[in-house]
Amino acid sequence: MTASRAKRHHLVAQSYLRRFADKREMVTVLDKRDGREFSANIKNVAVEADFYTLEENGEKSDAFEQFMATDVEGPAVSAFDRLTAEQFPPTTGDREVIAKFIGLQLVRGVAFREMHDRLAQAQAARKIPPRNEMPPEVFAELERAAIEQFLALATSQKFRIETMITMAEKVVPLLMQRPWFLARTADAPTSDSPVIPWIQKTKQAGFGIGVAAADEIAMPVSPELVLVLGPRVGSPVGEQVIEGPAGWQKQFPDLVRGTARRYVYRRPGTSLGVSSKEPSRP
Repeated sequence: MTASRAKRHHLVAQSYLRRFADKREMVTVLDKRDGREFSANIKNVAVEADFYTLEENGEKSDAFEQFMATDVEGPAVSAFDRLTAEQFPPTTGDREVIAKFIGLQLVRGVAFREMHDRLAQAQAARKIPPRNEMPPEVFAELERAAIEQFLALATSQKFRIETMITMAEKVVPLLMQRPWFLARTADAPTSDSPVIPWIQKTKQAGFGIGVAAADEIAMPVSPELVLVLGPRVGSPVGEQVIEGPAGWQKQFPDLVRGTARRYVYRRPGTSLGVSSKEPSRP
């Protein structure tokens, strides 16, 4: 008998979303495409069937989903608990655990997968130099077959997940090198893209900003606290808990909503403010 496996895979950890839920584990969800709001249990948001499923010996496996739960999300629960209790700055161990969580979150969603597949398509579209010793029709058939084989490999689930792991591991030391601080706020939401790289000069933010290029990287850890990883050089704040300036607190929900892929999540009973200004540095 085949053991049961997890088929509903969360693109944002339930343990993280729980920090924005009420006692019934409900969150208020905003669909930014149409402005619709509704209530949902955290087990039913940021979830897709078989998103990380692998094939092993002809059997479907949830090995990667289990790896995330036990090796990344599980250890992060206690580390985030200490952050929300304002035990700051974090220990080296907690910093590494949280950096691994952030690194994986950056690559575990739909946006990274779509980028991966677009790059594969772009690589496949590159022309192979013709071989003069081959008749054109023979070369064309070989080229077509090579492209098909390349795309089959590059967009396979196994290669996608291996790429996710590699990229997440490369991000961790870049995150560890930055100064970290906590900004107190009120009613901070989160989203289906909870990690927000940010460039101050151009006011750009979101998944398309590389970790190395970002001035700051922000992630709400509760409706009351936002973890901010500052620039490696010249950070105005570091390794402390600060009161987020009033203007920044008002604008931060806009930043979350603007960088969400589609859904914004917040604790029931909290508000999602609207600001006409660009978010500024806390």
